[in-house]
Amino acid sequence: MKNDHDKRKRKHSDILFFTFFSVPSVLLYIVFLIVPLGLVAWLSLTQWTGAGDIRFIGLENYRFLFSYSDFWIIIRNTAIMVLMNVAIQIPLATILAFVLFRLTKGFRFFRATYFLPSIISATVIGLMFSVLLNSDIGPVNSLLRSVGLNSLALSWLSNPRISIYTVTVVSLWQYIGYHMVLILAGMQSISEEIMESAMIDGANNFQLAVHIVLPQIRPVLEVSFIFCVTGCLKGFEHAFIMTWGGPGVASTNLALYMYKLAFSSSELGKGAAIAVMIVISALALTRLTNLIFRVKGEEDALSL
Repeated sequence: MKNDHDKRKRKHSDILFFTFFSVPSVLLYIVFLIVPLGLVAWLSLTQWTGAGDIRFIGLENYRFLFSYSDFWIIIRNTAIMVLMNVAIQIPLATILAFVLFRLTKGFRFFRATYFLPSIISATVIGLMFSVLLNSDIGPVNSLLRSVGLNSLALSWLSNPRISIYTVTVVSLWQYIGYHMVLILAGMQSISEEIMESAMIDGANNFQLAVHIVLPQIRPVLEVSFIFCVTGCLKGFEHAFIMTWGGPGVASTNLALYMYKLAFSSSELGKGAAIAVMIVISALALTRLTNLIFRVKGEEDALSL
């Protein structure tokens, strides 16, 4: 009886302990995330300029957006940014991380060099590339013309066919180092005994990467993919600084269009509707990423 009483008392103490330390974080989560999301969702069903009365209009903001022809171009631009970053940024970051992981000299120097752009403000990066890629006075076109490659001296920021790709490449370049460091940390957590055993068995660097390193860092890669996708959905600084989303909406993504509607056109209801779509897209793509990595992990487990 005494033992049962002690167990119940200890269990009660544990519940109080966890409750005491969980309640503040739960309250902060509700106040600063759940409540604002609910308010944004409600605002998306209204018409409001930021002053005066708020008028409830139901789903009219969503009907307007999906009937607006330029909105589909904006969705396409956002999809291009997500696909390019996932298809180029993560693989390049993984390759760089593996090279550094196997590097014996200059590790700290190259790690800091690759990571440096990601800690610089996106506004600064945008301004820098606005000058570098200027079609008239930019050094990139001047260099191309000086070596006889006039056909490659393009209007990088004002050509509607390539402006979205220019903006995407700049943002992709800036954050490669961030994902590289994240993936490198996962590689460094791999047991040295596993690596040494594989090398004793004669595995080369390619075999180490494919059969040892990548399966071991799958959770880190999953996190990196999620950060990459959600970062593309909410990022707007590069397009904002470099092109203002132009020409027209040629380089406008969802986040920048939300900003334009909410703060430039004072159409907060439509801006909130786009914010809701960004949140839903982020949740859906995060869930899709989780499913893909889970299926891949189950396939690898079955193959063993």
